[in-house]
Amino acid sequence: MYKRYRETIDFVLKNRPGTQACFDPWASFCINMGLVISDEHKDMWNLLFGWCLIIPFGIFNFRTCARLGVKELGVEFEVGPGIPILVPSAMFTHYNIVLVEMGMRLSLVAWTGAPVFQWKDLGGRSIKRLTAVEKSDYLASLPRRIAEGLSWF
Repeated sequence: MYKRYRETIDFVLKNRPGTQACFDPWASFCINMGLVISDEHKDMWNLLFGWCLIIPFGIFNFRTCARLGVKELGVEFEVGPGIPILVPSAMFTHYNIVLVEMGMRLSLVAWTGAPVFQWKDLGGRSIKRLTAVEKSDYLASLPRRIAEGLSWF
């Protein structure tokens, strides 16, 4: 999985002068501030089998106020401040529980959107720029590439 991310971000950096990877090897990151409440959701623009990095931080009781849930697995993970967790966020519905005690819970989240991988796979072109034959071949290869990505688990 790391190799896939590494090759993709290296391709972007080489082919888009001036681009920087601020949270390498992920292409994007954000810092969530405030109460940081996340309802059940899937990150549909992320790579289906890709990893989303979540690092909570702040002052809070991680046993009661910082569990990260994964609905399909029926589990909630206790995640303390500064402890990274990786989630295939496009594949699984995830959420965090509401802060029930005094404190402050923030988070850093890093990811690479599926369109970035697609752009790299297409040699720096969007799907709109492919010929009809290239587009057909690309779409026909999707099941194989998804199966390959899922095999990394």
